[in-house]
Amino acid sequence: MSKGGAWDRGGCRMGVETPPRLALNIAEAAKAIGVSERHLRSMLPQIPHVNLGRRVVIPVGPFQEWLRARAEAGKGQVDATVDEIMESMRSTK
Repeated sequence: MSKGGAWDRGGCRMGVETPPRLALNIAEAAKAIGVSERHLRSMLPQIPHVNLGRRVVIPVGPFQEWLRARAEAGKGQVDATVDEIMESMRSTK
């Protein structure tokens, strides 16, 4: 071990807090939501992102909010479909 202190397996100094991630790259964001990088890139017009030269980064907070809003919208669609099915079952009795 060198004189610089202890390091963890991730290459960070132990006891030194790393700042929270502010943004993800395409590969990290795709992995986080379980889609391919190619699919995520096709969704970029809908996803909050920032172009930094030739790099694209996705801010964590807005990305989480976008995903939460998509989940809520999907839940509303599912609820409406369930209501429609239940209503059709009642009317056939």
